[in-house]
Amino acid sequence: MMRIAAVILSVVCAVGCATAPAKTVVLSYCDFGPQVAAYETIGMEWWQWDNHGDPDPDYQYDIKVVVYRDIPLNQVQEEYPVLIEEKKDYRYLPYAKAMEYLNNTIEDNVTLEVTERLKKTRLEIEKKLGKPIK
Repeated sequence: MMRIAAVILSVVCAVGCATAPAKTVVLSYCDFGPQVAAYETIGMEWWQWDNHGDPDPDYQYDIKVVVYRDIPLNQVQEEYPVLIEEKKDYRYLPYAKAMEYLNNTIEDNVTLEVTERLKKTRLEIEKKLGKPIK
């Protein structure tokens, strides 16, 4: 009997978890295209606590972009804090602003490679957070 109850509970939890949309999705800076296109939306592609990038043009920054929907910004910041000592750099982007940026930049079709990357990013956001409400 206990085994059946445990199975039923795990199925209910799995179904409930599968249908509840996520509130955040964490992506890499590069998922939003090159800095020249993305900087006005998510900042420059260097640590936000620095006033310029590394002199080595090949230096790679591990900057994450947290797209969020139906959750307050302060809650997102608590879950994904910027930690200078640990070089954890998060940029916070509301869902609507992310979709507006992606749609506009995809429409601009700067290069095929950038456009395809942005389409993948948009699809990833829609899979995790849902499609825009019209």
